[in-house]
Amino acid sequence: MKRALVIGSGYLGSAIRRGFTAAGMFAATGSRSRPPGDDVAWHHLDVLDREPIDVVLCALQPDVIVLVHGPSDITWCEAHPDDAMRVHLSGAVNVAQLAGGARIILVSTDNVFPGADFSYPESAPIAPYNAYARAKAAAESVILSASNGAVLRTSLVYGWQRDRYRQNFFAACHAALSGGRPFAAPSDHWVTPVLVDDLVDATIRMLNAPRAALVHVGSPRPVSRYDWACAIADAFALDRDLVSGASKEATIYRCRPPRACLRSERIGELTSFDGFFVRDFEAGLDALRSQYINLTELASDLRPIHGSH
Repeated sequence: MKRALVIGSGYLGSAIRRGFTAAGMFAATGSRSRPPGDDVAWHHLDVLDREPIDVVLCALQPDVIVLVHGPSDITWCEAHPDDAMRVHLSGAVNVAQLAGGARIILVSTDNVFPGADFSYPESAPIAPYNAYARAKAAAESVILSASNGAVLRTSLVYGWQRDRYRQNFFAACHAALSGGRPFAAPSDHWVTPVLVDDLVDATIRMLNAPRAALVHVGSPRPVSRYDWACAIADAFALDRDLVSGASKEATIYRCRPPRACLRSERIGELTSFDGFFVRDFEAGLDALRSQYINLTELASDLRPIHGSH
């Protein structure tokens, strides 16, 4: 049985850990705070502290380490650029130096691009748009230079989530509209959103990708946040009139690149990605709608919270 360590216990880290477990691997979480669930194999560690990382890696002997560590609130990172850089970069350096022969996969961001072009393949030169992206770009350089490192850049990840996490855009929009509250979304901010299930699938496939592989995972159809919010309303029979358009600069998304949409020129070259595809936003909403009946039974765990991605 292959063994995985996912460093980071947030929304995406928890989803990746569950995906590894479903794929028949032993998957543990490493983080400063314990994730919910008595069945979670958890190791306390701080990526800034080498000693506990070394202890955990020696004890677990993982075949793969997935890095989804560090602050991901882009607005917070913009206000605390030194802290963001310190955590993302130091975490990558410490893990790269201590990983031994384990595969390292860093999950990175579309924000490493400036947004002047409509979409960006893996060969496009990066020009980080914000503090979060500068920190991620620094971590990318470390991991791609490691003996067994790889980077998976993704666009806006979305899906249902429990209320302990900062809400992704879909969850925030659905919570507002289903509660009869207005929801403003930029009409001039374009994204290639990725259903969390598809990102988990891509992460598992990265296990067998070549060393120093760099792969983009984004929806095949870019969409503005406003049009996406309208599609969410339509998919769940909610009031579309509650959705209003706004300028990116007038919202919390002002520090995001306007069109940092991802496309891949590499996936077709990797045998581990044979048969892989990312659902577009409409197919993703269809999948989430099909899950809705089951999720209503978990209503107490899906209460809205403040925040957005």
